[in-house]
Amino acid sequence: MEIIVEEVVVVVIMEVVVVVVVVVVVVVVVVVEVVVVVVIVVVVVVVVVVVVVVVV
Repeated sequence: MEIIVEEVVVVVIMEVVVVVVVVVVVVVVVVVEVVVVVVIVVVVVVVVVVVVVVVV
């Protein structure tokens, strides 16, 4: 019985680790996408402001 219980515990721990890794990867990817979008928006706004200032 003890051997079976230990195997089950190991399997459960591995599954939990896999789930945690997947969640972390997804979160990192989402954060990176958000940062990239924010940077793009900031660059566009700065360029527009500079162009407006130069033209005016």
